[in-house]
Amino acid sequence: MTHVTEDGRGHGPGTARGHVSRRHFWWHYAEMVVVMLVGMAVLAPLWDLGASLAGRPNLLDDLTWMTVSMVTDMVVAMAVWMWARGHRLRPVAEMCGAMVAPFVLLAAPVAWGWLSAGGLLVWGHVLMLPAMLGVMWLRRDEYSHHHGWRWSGRAAPAAQHAA
Repeated sequence: MTHVTEDGRGHGPGTARGHVSRRHFWWHYAEMVVVMLVGMAVLAPLWDLGASLAGRPNLLDDLTWMTVSMVTDMVVAMAVWMWARGHRLRPVAEMCGAMVAPFVLLAAPVAWGWLSAGGLLVWGHVLMLPAMLGVMWLRRDEYSHHHGWRWSGRAAPAAQHAA
């Protein structure tokens, strides 16, 4: 895939600029993983507060509810971060869908007793990472360049195109 810069020069995978694109791709992936961890750390106290206010202070001791809260925390953090970084709605929704999909697919084995709630927690998170990577790979152009901050006034290249 070749990108064209403002001065009309192209750069693709075989050029030095292509190497930078690969670096941005993997940096983007690492950034997303960190955002998910921060999301869980920042939003988890809100779940505890909500459960306490609802009269169910031990709600998150149930692994199923813990899993739901963790996935929600990660998805919310990812959506906010991607939006703030200038991604369009479609890639944000695709990434959030990729994050939730493993848990949805594993819900049936849990319901049938083939997988424990602990297994759902572990395997859902393990499968989330390659699912995210798959979405990124399918939209390499979206994830292989720097995105500006939405409020900086300088739109990222991907944000300039319609969804």
